[in-house]
Amino acid sequence: MYRGGLLMDLGTLGGISSSATGVNGSGQVVGVIENYAGPVEAFLFTGINMTRLAPLRTGDSGFVSDINDQGYMVGWATTIRNEVGTPYGLSACLWTSGRAYDLNDLASREDGWFLERATAINSSGHIVAYGYLRGEYRVILLTPDRS
Repeated sequence: MYRGGLLMDLGTLGGISSSATGVNGSGQVVGVIENYAGPVEAFLFTGINMTRLAPLRTGDSGFVSDINDQGYMVGWATTIRNEVGTPYGLSACLWTSGRAYDLNDLASREDGWFLERATAINSSGHIVAYGYLRGEYRVILLTPDRS
């Protein structure tokens, strides 16, 4: 991170490496930590320290791709099926208040969507996601219900 004329190392929390994927107007940074063994982990850097974000399910890898000015974060989780790490499922996620939520549980499934990845969120809460609609891979704009 570049701040006050200086480059700042965000850290890795003991992992092999970390990659930043998004930043909001408050300077909060999100990204992923690659580990020696085990799942990839999503992180939030708040300007002082880096913290791991809770996985969607125990043992999942978490990938966070964006954060809005309200601190809502989006990305996806990969669920691991066996000991050798064969992935079998992706789920688009929303992180808020220290918890991950599966967007498939929050979005209406009336049209037959299954959401795999969320890639962007704006300050109005609109989310861009990818997934399947009746077997075809598509992009979707999720609009929050304000009622």
